[in-house]
Amino acid sequence: MSLQTSDSNLGAKPTPDGTSTTEKADSSLRQRYEAAVAKYQIPEQPKDAPPLPQWVLAGPPKMPAEIDDPKNPNAPCDFAEFYLTVYGFTFNTNNLDLLRSLENPQCESCKVFEDGFVKDRVEGGWDRLATKPKATNCEIDSSVKEKPIVTVETKMPEKTSKENQKIVSKKSHDRLFVFELDNNKQNGFTINDAASKQLSQ
Repeated sequence: MSLQTSDSNLGAKPTPDGTSTTEKADSSLRQRYEAAVAKYQIPEQPKDAPPLPQWVLAGPPKMPAEIDDPKNPNAPCDFAEFYLTVYGFTFNTNNLDLLRSLENPQCESCKVFEDGFVKDRVEGGWDRLATKPKATNCEIDSSVKEKPIVTVETKMPEKTSKENQKIVSKKSHDRLFVFELDNNKQNGFTINDAASKQLSQ
């Protein structure tokens, strides 16, 4: 499936991180994420970059217990909202390992995000989100239980970036994220496909 409702995609294409695709498929969501946290290091930041926000310096986001509770009907939304928190964390650090642990290695739409991210950083760029993205509304389409579609309206915080050697500021805005999840009862959720679109300036 390809989500076509967006003006930009997000995610990260799989690259070697010490964990094979088979290992990821055979591990639970929590095991995958906690293994990534255990190895996580914040890369050295560009010399002209502002300090990392306190919420990032506090360490990787903790996965809520309700995400892998089989009796929780809102688990797809809980997972998508947690993914967005990790997404914001990754914006600041530029270490994609945590984000990758939540994605299906075959997620094709995920490539766009990393390609753009890496290009900016190679050129000495950086990004800063002062606060976490905040979900304001979430809806679940579970017509296909194994692959629910989750739509999340999100308040994106103000962002300051260095892009193409220029400092750019973007005001807080509303953004719509659409995720197709792989809901494996044994191994937990992963992102199969992802798209986003700005709703307001």
